[in-house]
Amino acid sequence: MFARKFSPQTGFYTDLVIFQGRKARIAIEIKWRKKEITEKDRRALASARKNLGVKKTYFYCVIPDGSYRKVPQKRKAEKFRLFERVVGLDYETKQQIEAFEQRRQDSRV
Repeated sequence: MFARKFSPQTGFYTDLVIFQGRKARIAIEIKWRKKEITEKDRRALASARKNLGVKKTYFYCVIPDGSYRKVPQKRKAEKFRLFERVVGLDYETKQQIEAFEQRRQDSRV
């Protein structure tokens, strides 16, 4: 497994790649508060499928309040290969979200 490492084979920084033995099996992109997957992220995950031999790719969107996120239509080649998930942190009030943002900012170096 490697996290946030440049891969010369794909030409992208993939957030997380999980290996089984020496074979790459799963590639994951993680984004904070994104409403939809960007074209760059689609290309990065497609490149991981093509060049690393990854069978499944995941796009995770982390949202502090768990609000609804519009899921765009998948392309034909992505039907069984690209999976999108929303992770809600279930903060209910604006104060909880602001406190979380402050803790997040303080922990960054």
